[in-house]
Amino acid sequence: MLVAMSTPPETDSPSRSTERSYLLGIAGYSILDTFVQTWLIFFFAPPPDKGVGLIDPQTYGLAVLVGKIVEAIANPLAGFGADRSGKPWLFLLAGALIANLASLALFFAPVAGDSLRNTTLLFVLLPIALLGQALYIVPYLGLLPRIAVEDIRRVRMTNSQALLILVGVLIGQVLSGLAFGLLGRNLQGMVALFLGLAVSLMLLPVPAVRAFKTRADAFAPGEALAILKRNPGFRAIVIAQGLFWLGFNMVRYSALYYVTVLLQEPEEKVALYLGSIFLVTLPSLVLIRSLVPRVGKRRMMMLATGLFALLLPLLSTIGRPVWFIDASVWAVVIFALTGFPLAILSSVPNSMIAEQIDQDALVSGVPKGALFFGVQGVMIKTSSGLAGALLGFLLGNFGYSQANPLGIQLVGPLAGVLALAAAVAYSFYPRTLSQEKPGSSAG
Repeated sequence: MLVAMSTPPETDSPSRSTERSYLLGIAGYSILDTFVQTWLIFFFAPPPDKGVGLIDPQTYGLAVLVGKIVEAIANPLAGFGADRSGKPWLFLLAGALIANLASLALFFAPVAGDSLRNTTLLFVLLPIALLGQALYIVPYLGLLPRIAVEDIRRVRMTNSQALLILVGVLIGQVLSGLAFGLLGRNLQGMVALFLGLAVSLMLLPVPAVRAFKTRADAFAPGEALAILKRNPGFRAIVIAQGLFWLGFNMVRYSALYYVTVLLQEPEEKVALYLGSIFLVTLPSLVLIRSLVPRVGKRRMMMLATGLFALLLPLLSTIGRPVWFIDASVWAVVIFALTGFPLAILSSVPNSMIAEQIDQDALVSGVPKGALFFGVQGVMIKTSSGLAGALLGFLLGNFGYSQANPLGIQLVGPLAGVLALAAAVAYSFYPRTLSQEKPGSSAG
């Protein structure tokens, strides 16, 4: 029997300095994850109009699938290991270093031209980098119920995390485009700068959470399946997130293609188009903080995924004028409109999982925070891997050049269908837990 480590709920709230240090870790993780997702595909498989690639898109997509499968398997194992060791800070330290060093190597080790060396490096280093991310983020999120004990503090904490995640995305995706131009299109110099910032922030929580010790409680390896079986709300979350992120990650991976192929703009312009998202997302987080207690988490998630189901198919129209609206202005409008549902997706799910952890502890007697986030990670990371493989298939078979961009244009409609399916899945989340009033006709 596998022995896992857990703790009873904390009665005393951590200090403000501990909270601040803990929160900054998610910003570093977000910078790393966003930067690598945005630029690695462009580095290995640029559009034909932008030069010779290091690998073909379908092979790149297969490498992403392999890497994400490794990351998915590592998620529950990281949860078990962190709980069992009683020292989650060790996993944060190891994960931050492994993820950043392997990511650096991905940008510095390949050679010019399509070669077996580049393929081998990608298939070896990408899984290692993603393994490091799993070792970091699962124990990190597993500490959330202990950092924020009361439900109201969790909502505020996850809202703050969402803000910092979006700041990380802004830095990793938007500001990196500006830096690319300012550094004379020196990609490797930009890589060193942004990954250096990411690892610095990821290491900040390590000393702050060293005091969090756990005690031993035995539970079987099958507990990962058991928490799904006895928590229908958690099942709804996991299924919905798997469906949504399968589609949305294809959109994220395609970000530079939308700008450089469909809009026929230089890479630096990614800051203009994607920056419009954050002009809407950041103020939306303030509104969402007050909306969640009134509307309920379930309805908020159904609203977010429903809006994405309407908006994502419009990405297929990017690059063409619509009615009297110029093509570039239309692109800014589409991206900006996704800001509000993205704010919901960034701030609400983790607080939903935290309440599922508490509900499960009432039944099992043992809080299993890292394990819950590990199981969630299996679905999300598997979906992310499938997204990379599916995107590679679309680009390789339907085209991703300015003359033949159909592969890119198919991404948005497919992602929209998956977002609609996610909205249906969220409708099965228990209404009472999401703070909805019984008998309400809405939702």
